[in-house]
Order: sequence, then C-alpha cells, then structure tokens
Amino acid sequence: MRMKIVLPTTILLSEENVETPTLLDSGAGGVFLDQNYARKLKVKEIALDKPIIARNVDGTLNKKGTIRTYV
Repeated sequence: MRMKIVLPTTILLSEENVETPTLLDSGAGGVFLDQNYARKLKVKEIALDKPIIARNVDGTLNKKGTIRTYV
C-alpha cells in the first residue's frame, strides 16, 4: 500500500478561484526500509560514517531519531 498526502488547494486563475487536490512531494530520493522490519528480516545493517538527522515534512525531528545505519 502506497502512502500519500493530498492537500486541498485553491488556485487563483484569471480572477477565478479553482479548487483542486494536490499531491505533496516529500522530495525523498531513495528507497527506505523501517529499521524494525530490517531487523526482522535479519538484513545486515552497516554503520553510516556520518549519521543523518531525520526530519518530517514540517521540519520537526522524526520520532525515530537519527539514521545511523543502512542496508
């Protein structure tokens, strides 16, 4: 199941408001795997040289914290 965020949007076109749903692009540029799922699958985790601070789309810190490994 693919997750998506759709936002109601109003656009002003030639003095007329047009309402339309818009799809939010997170800008994610890779394939991601939940750490608990990776461990359940017993996938080898490799430490990152430089940890990545995970942020949500609104700029807040992600509750899962810093990304320290990759698979």
